[in-house]
Amino acid sequence: RVSASTSLTDWIVICSGNSRPQNNAIASNIRDEIEKHYGDEFSLLGNGVPEGNADSGWIVLDYASVMVHIMTPKSRLFYDIEGKWNDESKGDVQNLDLTPILVPNSVLAQQES
Repeated sequence: RVSASTSLTDWIVICSGNSRPQNNAIASNIRDEIEKHYGDEFSLLGNGVPEGNADSGWIVLDYASVMVHIMTPKSRLFYDIEGKWNDESKGDVQNLDLTPILVPNSVLAQQES
């Protein structure tokens, strides 16, 4: 949560795919789910049009109060967005640990077998 540090957005979500095609799939799925769940309100959330592309290693979906950054692991390490927000916010950023609700890749691989 970055709302105490900036008026640009309230939340920043940062995630990584293991490959550029996977990052495209993540971005596509997020857009589909937002449109499915919010329907006509979709346009009120920002356009969600991807900025950047998988070839660049970084895709941004801007939904006004939520910005989603989808990055390759290499880009995520290089740009270190989490570190920059933590360094520059002087404690105003609230990090949320989503580990309890995420499914590890190893579990998904076992389910497909």
